Amino acid sequence: SGHAWYRIEWLCAVAELLRGGTVQDWDRVRHCAHALDGRRRVSAALSIVHQLLGAPVPEEMLRGDAWTRRAARTVIRWFATDPGRVHESKDSFRYQLLTDSGALPRTQRCWSTFIRPALVDTNEMPLPRWLWPLYYVLRPARLSVKYGRRVLRHDATSLVS
Repeated sequence: SGHAWYRIEWLCAVAELLRGGTVQDWDRVRHCAHALDGRRRVSAALSIVHQLLGAPVPEEMLRGDAWTRRAARTVIRWFATDPGRVHESKDSFRYQLLTDSGALPRTQRCWSTFIRPALVDTNEMPLPRWLWPLYYVLRPARLSVKYGRRVLRHDATSLVS
């Protein structure tokens, strides 16, 4: 579910798997989800296919926490309001953040997304090797400029219309 279910065919595949009766041992599903630290992701996925596609899911598998329910509602809203919508990386980030299993994984996701230097940073702003630690400051600055412009443009557009 790391892709945030942005293609309906993936959800349909899960729904058909459930309709086919292949999944019988829900305790094993729960155990595997727990072992892989994916309880929220499994719960959200099951909730999405149940609500959106009517897949048969046992009631006890649909009891997720507030984060899980919010993640499921977000994906369902995407398909209900704009099924042809092209998903952006921010959509996947938000879904993953909602379905991460706690504060540490969320912190790690934010660190790797917003702070840890990426290839694009080193390509766009080449620095000598001895200045490499500066990328930890430059990446957040670059992202602020990049996305800050989008936000400002969006706000300006909404003011005009």
